[in-house]
Amino acid sequence: MNPPRPRVPAPRAAAAVRAAAALLLVAAAGCLLGGNAEGRRRAQARAEEAIRALEAGRADEARRLYLFALEGDPACAAAHNGLGVLAYEAGRTAEAVARFRRACRGRATAAYLNNLAAAYAAAGKLRDADRAYQRAIRADPDDPAAYENLAALLQQTG
Repeated sequence: MNPPRPRVPAPRAAAAVRAAAALLLVAAAGCLLGGNAEGRRRAQARAEEAIRALEAGRADEARRLYLFALEGDPACAAAHNGLGVLAYEAGRTAEAVARFRRACRGRATAAYLNNLAAAYAAAGKLRDADRAYQRAIRADPDDPAAYENLAALLQQTG
């Protein structure tokens, strides 16, 4: 059984409502902490553009925009999460773990913690995956993804 795939804040098959929710998630948790206000605003705008590019299947453009977002705000969690998704999908699990860990600094969202856990599981770090799923559950007890992913991990490990 494979670990779940990391995701951007909204699933790829998102309708307009989910896309809007993803943008709000980026605004609330992604690029608004730290740095100067103008840098954060630019980083937020680039991260929002990158999410749309990634959802449209333009991974190279998304990567460029995420990196540009980090120029404006090196702590932009949404950009680190997005780069983690790209690294994970390319099979670069060590890079994915590092990016997701960076995205989870400060107030980590359940989605970012789920991504971190999936990358840990893919890297064979099952205890770390378990802990990250537990943190995701504490971050958002109403999000079923962490429960489902933790159950799958426990089933896999016995």
